[in-house]
Amino acid sequence: MAARNLEDVLAAAGNTVNMLRNSQLGAYVYPVVAPEFHNWRSEQWAWQHSAVLFDQTHHMVNLYLRGKDALKLLATTAINSMKGFTVNKAKQYVPPLHTAT
Repeated sequence: MAARNLEDVLAAAGNTVNMLRNSQLGAYVYPVVAPEFHNWRSEQWAWQHSAVLFDQTHHMVNLYLRGKDALKLLATTAINSMKGFTVNKAKQYVPPLHTAT
């Protein structure tokens, strides 16, 4: 019998994490790989002490800013240069992960 709702799908999968991690559906098919970390704490440690490479292009949105200080806002919050960032021209904006206090 086919699943009638999300609860049925999750119950049939048995392990929701494995089902989502190994899904072959959607805009971005995730490769079947073993988990890199054994728990949340070790993953957070790695984020603080190493680097990460993401492909997040499948859920990015267009951001439109207006106003006399729009470029100033981007320039003071981005880690990449705003040189050549002109009106009506697309450019990648790279914000920092966190800022020092």
